[in-house]
Amino acid sequence: MISYIQMVGNFDEKIKNVSRRLRRRFFSPLQGLVEGFFALVWSMLPLKIKANLLEKDSCFSRLNWQRGHILMGVNSYQAMRRLDALKSEPYTAAWIENDIMAGDVFYDIGASTGPFSLLAFASTGGKAKVYAFEPVASSFALLVGNVSINDASGLVVPLKIALADRTGFTSFAYGSLSAGTTKHPGLLPPTAFGILKNLGTREIFSELMYVWALDDFVERAKILLPTHVKIDVDGSEVGVLSGARKVLSNPNLRLVQVEVRKGDGGTVEGVFTIMRDAGFKLIAKYRDESQRAADYLFRRT
Repeated sequence: MISYIQMVGNFDEKIKNVSRRLRRRFFSPLQGLVEGFFALVWSMLPLKIKANLLEKDSCFSRLNWQRGHILMGVNSYQAMRRLDALKSEPYTAAWIENDIMAGDVFYDIGASTGPFSLLAFASTGGKAKVYAFEPVASSFALLVGNVSINDASGLVVPLKIALADRTGFTSFAYGSLSAGTTKHPGLLPPTAFGILKNLGTREIFSELMYVWALDDFVERAKILLPTHVKIDVDGSEVGVLSGARKVLSNPNLRLVQVEVRKGDGGTVEGVFTIMRDAGFKLIAKYRDESQRAADYLFRRT
């Protein structure tokens, strides 16, 4: 017998499906006309006016966070999607808000435009130290602007750094040049067919980049050791963890969340092995029903 809750849920889903069909039928053409009109107007403007508008009329909107006010820059469709990052990963937002306290240190590795870095800053009233690692140039530029507009300078430290298993020069592959875009091939070798297929992106540009093993960077830069770490690096997580053995051995490090890639050439086993050897226990799996990726939360035993 179908329960009342199931009936309501099924009805609610039907309403959502009808709503989506109506939006596609009536609003999508209108949106296309509006966008086309403004694109035509934009194309007719002199270059000097375009440059001035781009420089002066920065577009900001609020991060989808109910407990406070966090502004985020929007200069691309993907950057706009980052406004809903906390809604997309409510479990990540939950442990950041509930577990990171005043005096803690948060490493956001793969920070993108900074939604979770700024959440850690705002939810502690600026009393936690945040290091936001983001190697993608366009996303990093927006990250810096977001830190500035939220008066978080010095408390959220943007670092244009890619992390790997060893320190040195290598190529970093971009899947897009737009800010906020994820699933870049990054440091993955061309032979990582399974993960590259999993990501569903291809290289459009490659940058010669000096990458760091996290242990080396912490030692050379003299930054604070973390109490919490989030790793979202689209298939390069085993490399990041392999270069962070000393950081992982730090007894003050309590919680680590790692996005793992599944399927052929996946990273689940490698991540589990490193985290287990470092003294961590898996306490939660999120999005585990996905065939592509999941977020695994580890706590020190």
